Amino acid sequence: MPLPFFNIDPFIARIKAGHLILTPNFRLARHITQAWGQRCVEQGLLTWRQPLVLALEGWLTDCWAELIEDQNSGLLTHSHSVINSHAEQLLWRSSIAQDEQLPPGADIPSLAELAMQTWQQLQRCRVPRHELSDRHHPGSESFLRWLDTFNNALEQKHLLTWEQAQDLIEQAFSNGDFSGYKVINLVGF
Repeated sequence: MPLPFFNIDPFIARIKAGHLILTPNFRLARHITQAWGQRCVEQGLLTWRQPLVLALEGWLTDCWAELIEDQNSGLLTHSHSVINSHAEQLLWRSSIAQDEQLPPGADIPSLAELAMQTWQQLQRCRVPRHELSDRHHPGSESFLRWLDTFNNALEQKHLLTWEQAQDLIEQAFSNGDFSGYKVINLVGF
């Protein structure tokens, strides 16, 4: 049998204990799961319990689904939906097109793509809004105008970005709404 792409030995006790193992991507999660399966086959097992190994993005999606189903969470999950990337892009385009200070002939699709990526990164890195307002840079000022229009449109349509949903997931963990995970192990971060 070929050697596995992942050394499962340091994780055997954790897997047997039912700990959640989070990876930064689906490929590593698959390699860990395959290595566990190969180990079980080498031990002569015909069946075994699948280890709890998930890629971070998949796990967050599962957490969001669980949060939506929780009728007692008290968060925005019941009144707001997560916007998909295509709709988010269109909302950014609309928000930028409404800017009266936008120069004629501006490439709105490119600006929308850049604004969307910027906002996603700022949210992920938790950069406070005042960090941008304090810079007094023309690009930051334009971005903040667009962001205000974008956020108003999200609120009017009862939508959240995926990054805002992740903040709600974090808040739910802080509130103790997710009690099913005893231990979470991070691998490959």
